[in-house]
Amino acid sequence: MSKHYILREKLREELESGAYPVGTQLPPAGVAASRYGVSKNCYLKAVKLLCNEGFVSAGVGRGTFSLVNGVHNNGSDEEEQVYNDLNLKITNNIFKYGTWLGSTERTAILLGCKPEIVNKCLPRLEAEGKIKKKHADNYIVCYRRRKTGSEKILILLKDDDHSAPYLLSGINSVLTETENITTLRIKKNLDIVRKTINEQHFDAIFFDGDLGETLDKIGCGSLNQTAFYSLGPAENLADTVTGGEVVSDWFHGGYIGIRHLIETGKRNIRVVVFNAEEKKNRVPFNFEEGCLAAKDDTLTDVKVTFFAESQKMRYMDAIEEDFHQNHYDAIFCISDFKLIKIAEWLADRKISIPGNVGLLGYHDTPWCKEFNPNLSSIATGMEEIGRIAAELYLNNSTETVIVKPKLMARESTVAAIQTKN
Repeated sequence: MSKHYILREKLREELESGAYPVGTQLPPAGVAASRYGVSKNCYLKAVKLLCNEGFVSAGVGRGTFSLVNGVHNNGSDEEEQVYNDLNLKITNNIFKYGTWLGSTERTAILLGCKPEIVNKCLPRLEAEGKIKKKHADNYIVCYRRRKTGSEKILILLKDDDHSAPYLLSGINSVLTETENITTLRIKKNLDIVRKTINEQHFDAIFFDGDLGETLDKIGCGSLNQTAFYSLGPAENLADTVTGGEVVSDWFHGGYIGIRHLIETGKRNIRVVVFNAEEKKNRVPFNFEEGCLAAKDDTLTDVKVTFFAESQKMRYMDAIEEDFHQNHYDAIFCISDFKLIKIAEWLADRKISIPGNVGLLGYHDTPWCKEFNPNLSSIATGMEEIGRIAAELYLNNSTETVIVKPKLMARESTVAAIQTKN
């Protein structure tokens, strides 16, 4: 018998013995594999078998939870009856996706039982991913039947977002069997978006997190039967709709960017976001925290500067003035597109890259590889974000997944190390 089948039997015995009560999270895969003396891959195969048999629930980034019930959890007959009743109402679509169950007392009245019995059942259903706690002891149904490929999907992206093709590629790589996918680029006029959403029932809407406020303004918060999947943080819709969220770790992006520039010997670094409104809406505050954390870890002087291009001075004029006043030796720019403009400006003035000024961008668009010298950038993994969001939808998941950016070091910074050597 294969190792993972033997391990499956051992894990099932532990679950049935009550070692992991319903709703309890099992140890992380790496820890568990070490405990049982098997590879991580072997352990994951055993967990997959237990998932298929209904003993555990597992998901990407969520962990593995015990689902054993009946004689396995030593629950009362009444508890099992209430659990089965509520479970059937959810899985048979009597309590539809987005239905508020309300307080424990309200749910108990609906099911004709005592509140304390409901309190024992709800955590089990939450561990199974069928309901989600929203406020205090209030739960909302987040279970959907298995996808058939006939669902209607809407993807909303900003019109000026250069990462949109990568998000779309990631989503489409997973939803290969879904035929009814509509993609809209949101411009200033929201009438088309409002009309499309109001006239058609979409099973799911994938949207750029920056558009959360926009969707809230046009009334999307009331669409409780629609699953919203945010490609980035979307606080405006968080309390009114269900669905998953995939977020890039801006703190980590800022941190690894500054550390890299410091490691190349740069000591007077400018972190540039050109527009105050852009900083407010598109750059989370923890990006700046990440930059400053890297500075604190190395005791290096790192300055953070924001340029307001829409005000009195164009951003390139502001860059030129600031450069002559402060003589910084590195620029960490939040936009690859604008970083190229800076690189062109430096090249026109015979300012060496990276000898005099190191350049580092953000998002790692294809332009970075086309410029000479090739531009270093922080890759935010937009295609991965789109792929994970689509997987959350297929798995009926409401979790939040954080994607860590990666440093793509190229000639605009790395050559500084090579020159020193």
